[in-house]
Amino acid sequence: MYPHVYADVGLTLGHTGAHAAAVLAEFLELTPFGKLLFSTDAYGLPELYTVGSAVFRTALRTVLDGWTHTGAWSYEDAARIAALIAAGNARRVYGLGDGL
Repeated sequence: MYPHVYADVGLTLGHTGAHAAAVLAEFLELTPFGKLLFSTDAYGLPELYTVGSAVFRTALRTVLDGWTHTGAWSYEDAARIAALIAAGNARRVYGLGDGL
């Protein structure tokens, strides 16, 4: 709806723990895939970046594995969407290119 607005799931996933996959699934159902950005929303302790990344990876794998297993998504679509959210969207939005 608004070309300059993007959704960042970092803060949300970091506070949902075991429900991170369910929360991420809702984001994927409500947000256009090209508008969803990964972040850890970490600050201060270096460990928070590691935990945020691990929670995101685990949640995304859980959601996409479930959707591909049921046939809702193809493996190719799941891989494409994962690449967009994990890095592609941020590269496009911030003009970072592909060679990081």
